[in-house]
Amino acid sequence: MTDQNRMAKYARGVFSKLAASGSLFLLYGIVIIFTSGFDWVGVSEAIRMRFWWVIFFGYANGFSLIADVIIWRTPSERKQIASLLLYILGGFAPFLPFLSDNVWLFMFAGILGVGSSLIYYGILKLCERFKFREIASGSILILSLLVAAARTDFTVTEEWTEVRLETSYEAKFTYLNGYKAVPIDIAKGQELEFTITWGMANGGNGFHVLDEKDRYVGLENIDDRKYKIPAGGDQRYRLILTGKKLKGSVRITWTIQPASSSS
Repeated sequence: MTDQNRMAKYARGVFSKLAASGSLFLLYGIVIIFTSGFDWVGVSEAIRMRFWWVIFFGYANGFSLIADVIIWRTPSERKQIASLLLYILGGFAPFLPFLSDNVWLFMFAGILGVGSSLIYYGILKLCERFKFREIASGSILILSLLVAAARTDFTVTEEWTEVRLETSYEAKFTYLNGYKAVPIDIAKGQELEFTITWGMANGGNGFHVLDEKDRYVGLENIDDRKYKIPAGGDQRYRLILTGKKLKGSVRITWTIQPASSSS
């Protein structure tokens, strides 16, 4: 086999695995769409979770590469059964360290894992029937769809009114399904204390805080509604208000002050 043919074979294998893991991830997203009642905000949030990218693209493709090495050393008449057994094992393996003490939960999760693993394997076999260009185009399209779904803001608001002052923010609305961000700038050596009060007629609510790199920020809980972010460097924090078919209002008040000696 020439170097060019070898590279073409490797490239085909890489894109086939990307197509398989991407298709499986996309199928997972479709299941969430129907089970959540077409809650696109929840779908986007689920697809955005780093955990699933690690599972579908990291673990699945990593295990598939290991399986390829084992199968390559297997006699040809046993390759098919060896492949199936390996992928069945691959479906159970991720849950063994976490759920081995709970047999029934381990079996349930394992069955889902095996089903996903065999779908992945089936897509790999299906890719053998297509040309390289079709496989590459398909994998890129699927990845583009996943990234678009993760990055699109599906937030829906109705009759939203808001007022922001120097140290407060208040919003009233008849419907919020999704997220609203309230940015607050902090200088180096300052700490932020804020109180958040919800007035709800119906629906679910929550909040979290992100820094400029979209990382979750740990909070010190002062009381039921009051929180503190310890001093750090110059930073723009974003208080992310979340609503699940929520009707009502929210009010945030905050103080920015030099860090106390206890901080």
